[in-house]
Amino acid sequence: MKLFKGSIMLLISLITIVSLNLQPVSAESVAWYDGLLTKAGQGNPIDSDHTYSQPFNVTGVSSVTVKGYQYLPGSSTTANVKYQIVLRNAIWDEVLAETTVTGNYPKEGTWFSRVLTLNKPIIGSVSLKIINLNPINGVKVAGNVYK
Repeated sequence: MKLFKGSIMLLISLITIVSLNLQPVSAESVAWYDGLLTKAGQGNPIDSDHTYSQPFNVTGVSSVTVKGYQYLPGSSTTANVKYQIVLRNAIWDEVLAETTVTGNYPKEGTWFSRVLTLNKPIIGSVSLKIINLNPINGVKVAGNVYK
């Protein structure tokens, strides 16, 4: 019986120590994006069917979360947008992670949230690339990247 009581007391002590050392996990916003993208395939130097966030550091991170809104202004058509984590190069972008979000998520409503897992470890900075996949309508996008 003494051994049982001692074990219970030890367990309670361990739980107390562990609970005191736990830190709340909070996401850190590392980038934002905002754009009115033209219909897919209509990009030119003035208007574009894609945009980028500012660069953000992903050293030591295996995934990021994208939260935002997207909708087709003045249209009942459904938005269809690709979100990619990319290493920007002079000639092309190396895609490290991607997801497609289909649906209208208004600014004043519930925003979408997606976790993008990088396909390899990166030391340094990347950008979020946002691409309109709708060939008929432009799309309004905005949101944040968290790590």
